[in-house]
Amino acid sequence: MDYDRIVTHTDFDGLISALLLQDAFGVQKVYFVEPWEIQEGRFTAQQGDIVCDLPYAKGCSLWFDHHASTAGDADKGVHRLTPSCARLIFEELLPTHPTLEKRRAIVDATDKIDTASFTKADLEHPGVYGKLSMAIRSDDKRKDDEFRRFLLNMLAFQSPEQVIEQPIIKKRVEEKLAQHERWRREIPRYVTLRGCVIFVNRLDAPEDLPHGQVFWLYLRYPGHAVHVTVDRMQFEPDKVKVSVGENIFEQRNRVNLGALMQRYG
Repeated sequence: MDYDRIVTHTDFDGLISALLLQDAFGVQKVYFVEPWEIQEGRFTAQQGDIVCDLPYAKGCSLWFDHHASTAGDADKGVHRLTPSCARLIFEELLPTHPTLEKRRAIVDATDKIDTASFTKADLEHPGVYGKLSMAIRSDDKRKDDEFRRFLLNMLAFQSPEQVIEQPIIKKRVEEKLAQHERWRREIPRYVTLRGCVIFVNRLDAPEDLPHGQVFWLYLRYPGHAVHVTVDRMQFEPDKVKVSVGENIFEQRNRVNLGALMQRYG
């Protein structure tokens, strides 16, 4: 079957999943979607779409996902618990598309990023893959999507080490590192420690305060099990979103946070 479009998540796993699918199927058109856009019916898939690293979208022709919380039509794709969706696609397609072997290193890096298997040194001194993953998100989705497509085009023909030296990408990485430093300086003003929880209230923060690497909070506030962040919805400022994560350095949390959020969200 011919595929017309790749529909993927906006994060690094979604980006690399799209890269693998481009390699395998030669599809050039890529559309970036947030999971909630599918869950709330704001995105409609069409015949010829490959949907990956996202909940199942009715109407698509092929689907890949690795999250425990998703379910869909198994006849139109593959759902399996793996460290990343890129890993799932890599394992599934490598036997019939052996040229994907050249992507093994970047898939390994995607596993590490998507499972947040970072060391403290990774957060303080991010490497090439860490910097690229930081660079793909800002507060302007349109510009982000343009940048993601540019990055995909570069990764198709160059190594990550070559790509990160491209002037446009190098500038973007430097901007993101500077924004992260500002976030590190200012975010403690909006943090409250409640038992084992780091509570971050961004509703009180200026709207132009950038987002940073949230796992750094556990370096700043060691001994806490989880963090909870309350923030404005980017395109619906009258709504708020709540995000929750656990300490990747001291994994003593016994609550299934995914199930908890699904129950109340």
